Amino acid sequence: MQERAGSGVYQFNTTTAGNQYIGKSVDITRRITEHTSAGKFGSNLSRINMPGASNKALRIVEQTQINRAGGIGTPGLENKINSIAEKFWDDLGIPRF
Repeated sequence: MQERAGSGVYQFNTTTAGNQYIGKSVDITRRITEHTSAGKFGSNLSRINMPGASNKALRIVEQTQINRAGGIGTPGLENKINSIAEKFWDDLGIPRF
């Protein structure tokens, strides 16, 4: 089983015109290193630490943050897909901003 001590939801500005990207990981430090190696990480990393969180909990918070940022298709948001399909938002308590 993978260690979840460094798990959570993160966001940063990308190297693509400073667009915002929101993601989740069981190891945020490792994931940011991967984004950096791929040339995607720009600046302004913020994180919501969720040690021990389930994948479902991480996805709910990630989707909430995506919605808070305006949702998929919003100019300036780099995310291309929802973490959770919109048809499940109400049942999971995911707000629409």
